[in-house]
Amino acid sequence: MSGTSIGNLSMGELRYLELLLLAYLDHPYLMLDEPFSMVEPLYKEQISTLLHQLKSSKGILVTDHYYKDVLSICSRNIVLKDGKAVPVLNEDSLRAEGYLPTI
Repeated sequence: MSGTSIGNLSMGELRYLELLLLAYLDHPYLMLDEPFSMVEPLYKEQISTLLHQLKSSKGILVTDHYYKDVLSICSRNIVLKDGKAVPVLNEDSLRAEGYLPTI
């Protein structure tokens, strides 16, 4: 990504750059909608690392369909179901709530 103009960045590179710009703003919270969508595996790993570093200094709210990525970085997970916040501990919790197929 170094030395590349913004107009020539891939979608994953652009998403990562956007996250970097937002992450270092002087705000106590960061709200991210699908930060792992349309991102190459390399950038998914970099996003995860960045969010791990930031969570000691900011509150971070993440919504994403890539539940494995979310479960790996978040310290508290919930699913909204029928207007209620349901705690999610792991993939089994998602299965129990009908969000993943049963094995």
